[in-house]
Amino acid sequence: MQVLLYQGLSFVSRLIKGQTRSIYSHAAIRLLDGTVVEAWAGAGVRRIPNAFFGHKDGTLVDVFHVEGDYDADKVEAFLLSQVGQDYDYWSVARFLTRRRSPANDKWFCSELAVEAFRQGGLSLLNGPPSMHSPRDVALSPLLRKITTLGGSG
Repeated sequence: MQVLLYQGLSFVSRLIKGQTRSIYSHAAIRLLDGTVVEAWAGAGVRRIPNAFFGHKDGTLVDVFHVEGDYDADKVEAFLLSQVGQDYDYWSVARFLTRRRSPANDKWFCSELAVEAFRQGGLSLLNGPPSMHSPRDVALSPLLRKITTLGGSG
């Protein structure tokens, strides 16, 4: 299982990267079978066949190994149980307004990734998952970058 962090190219990606002072605009989890689970605006939580499905041509994706003990079956089961859940637009807006967002049953990308590993017994970061941007995920001491993928959607 790997954490994927995207260097998105769209207008919204540029806004996210600017507001969070990061090269990253999106986070997802690649399962052991190579499919990817992500929270995606307009689609909610979805399982896609590969890291580039539906992403803008030219997007770079940094791939991270998760160091630490966790139950991969629980991480995957949690992620798959969330497929179909709505995207959490209000929490993403929080990054622009810097206000707290209420807890709900919706997800944005990095929130889903952090919560999935928490469900598997490993805290990638301190604090509630809803407070973490893709930039924060990249700063986790439990992630080790292994490669960068470049491709087309």
